[in-house]
Amino acid sequence: MFEKIKNFLLTPTLSKVLLIFILFFGIFLRFHMLQNFVINGDSARDILIAQTALDRREIPQSGIFSSAGPFVIGPVYLWVLMLSLIIFPVGVASAWILYFFISIVAFLVITYVGFLLGGKRLALILASLSATSGSFVNLSLNQSNTTLVIISTLLLILFFILFIRKKKLLYTFLCGFSIGLAVSMHYQAINLFIFLPFVFFIQGIRIKKKIVSAGLIIAGFLIPLMPLLYWDAHQNFA
Repeated sequence: MFEKIKNFLLTPTLSKVLLIFILFFGIFLRFHMLQNFVINGDSARDILIAQTALDRREIPQSGIFSSAGPFVIGPVYLWVLMLSLIIFPVGVASAWILYFFISIVAFLVITYVGFLLGGKRLALILASLSATSGSFVNLSLNQSNTTLVIISTLLLILFFILFIRKKKLLYTFLCGFSIGLAVSMHYQAINLFIFLPFVFFIQGIRIKKKIVSAGLIIAGFLIPLMPLLYWDAHQNFA
């Protein structure tokens, strides 16, 4: 009986219908929660910086100060807030609207990762969990740089799996770029560099290609950090 139910649920047509239903249910939950967004001190400060940068037609070269010490993160987080004000010019709510769409993209990425790892069954399971998880739904309300670390990490996992499956060097560059984005948002993401040595353990790839892959990861990692490195070079590497 269980096998018949499983086969019924995994028929191509029904699985697509279920996935679409889960997607729209997840969107509904996030849209419903959007009305509960709260502006705290940090988010208000960050939006004001982004709005001021737009008013002055300037592109920030460094980001906000870290709570861990007298140093700053990269400017990509502020660029995202500036982008939200450009795309959705509705004032302070702009960032939360953009984060709403980012949370949907994260849901799609998790679902696709599930499909790559376990087919339709795992895709539906992860889609259900990510669509209804309270913590994950609240990402659309958490307008902060750490939320973008989560999204960058999900992209890193996706690109790493695609590299293992398709062996294309582009995916290693995108892995490095995802790590660079995450580190630019928050330095806790430096732990993601653990993915670099695992490139050398992937089977079916010659050692020369593995070395090139590692180099592409490092190159992709540095690109999002270039604005911060340039700024820091003019601050005596403070």
